[in-house]
Amino acid sequence: MLDQLKLLLGIAGEEQDAVLAFVLDSVTDMALNYCNLDEIPPRLENIVVRMSADLYRSEGYGQTAAPQVAQSVTRGDVTVSYGSNASAAAEITGAGKSLLDDYRAQLNAFRRLRW
Repeated sequence: MLDQLKLLLGIAGEEQDAVLAFVLDSVTDMALNYCNLDEIPPRLENIVVRMSADLYRSEGYGQTAAPQVAQSVTRGDVTVSYGSNASAAAEITGAGKSLLDDYRAQLNAFRRLRW
């Protein structure tokens, strides 16, 4: 799955492997907990890789500073305000929305009941 994630993100080389492995482990744990599974079935691997790519991009992993997104621009006397990627995403998607919400329908196909 690490090779697929690197391909999806356009990362060559091995300098980001530790960060990518952390992201994959985090998303794998999230999917396993949600679906009540002990291991990832082969059909769920692509979904985990896509979720990992989204998490990597949205959290700005692998960068020394959090990514900055222009939140407002004024052209007269040039004013630009910057905020974090997370705050911009919270404004666009609504506060409290998690990565799991975007993939809930796909994960439900693998979900098992817990007794």
